[in-house]
Amino acid sequence: MTGVERLQHERRTVDSGASPIRLVPQIAILIGAICVYFGVRGATEGSVSQALANAQRVVDFERFLGIYHEPWLQETFASSATVKTFFNWIYIWGHWPVIAVTLIWLARRHPAIYLRTRNAMMLSGGIGMIIFAAFPVAPPRLAELGMIDTVTVSSHAYRVLQPPMFTNQYAAVPSLHVGWDLLIGIAIAVAARRLWVRVIGVIMPVAMTAAVVLTANHYLVDAVAGAALTTAAWFACGWWLRRRAPGSLPALARVPLQTPAPASAVARAQRPAPALARTPAATLPVAVPVRPAVPAPSGAAMSATPALATPALARRSRANARDSISIPRAFALDQRESP
Repeated sequence: MTGVERLQHERRTVDSGASPIRLVPQIAILIGAICVYFGVRGATEGSVSQALANAQRVVDFERFLGIYHEPWLQETFASSATVKTFFNWIYIWGHWPVIAVTLIWLARRHPAIYLRTRNAMMLSGGIGMIIFAAFPVAPPRLAELGMIDTVTVSSHAYRVLQPPMFTNQYAAVPSLHVGWDLLIGIAIAVAARRLWVRVIGVIMPVAMTAAVVLTANHYLVDAVAGAALTTAAWFACGWWLRRRAPGSLPALARVPLQTPAPASAVARAQRPAPALARTPAATLPVAVPVRPAVPAPSGAAMSATPALATPALARRSRANARDSISIPRAFALDQRESP
């Protein structure tokens, strides 16, 4: 959930200029996408032997990582009837009903976040179907690991929400139960203004991860894979929306403004140099070398001379003027004192 403040700033910027979403076309799009998803998933159900072999590969990978604890977790935490029922309800009612209600709320109140969530769900669902067809995996409840399908044993509501004809029993990897709940949780955390609503968005994917493992429907690796897939789809759709409408989001880089110079500095730079006294070189004796005086710049020359060079020119001109006055005076005194 990192970057929530930045995403909320983007949400406020984009939603302020986004047009409202019409619900009827969006409902038709989502229902069509769901039917295609379940239809393709059911038609591409892999063979039982291949699904069991791939499930063993997943178990071996978890043992290699040291995270194969699914049987122990179910035996420890789902042995109570109350706990079992609680996680069954999360698995059943915390998925499609919550997704439908949240999408309607986002479409009505936060159109930009709705479009990003909808596109991320469709993108991750399409990638998920390819993985289901290429790598069928039997879930823990069907992989002969000694785990019980608590949802099927204890409840019939799930088969009403998701009929068996649309179900691929060997579509365990990745877990879109966890992935899509994570998408909905991110959308709630970004769009909600109240803290307790954002906390619900954070808790949702965590609770669903516990539910899919304790009900023997997914492995821990499935949950991680589903979360990684949908998170990547979320950021990809956000990048695409920003690319399509670059002017709707605030610019990340700002050009620093130049600080104007103080008025006193400008006045000093533009002040003309004072007229300097000059002694003609003809009044000096021929034998005494005289440093030529630098003439004061005229108006045209001063306009072409940089302001920073004016003080140096003035100091040099004043030094030449002092020399031209003091040298003849000293020479006259020497002449008076000589025999």
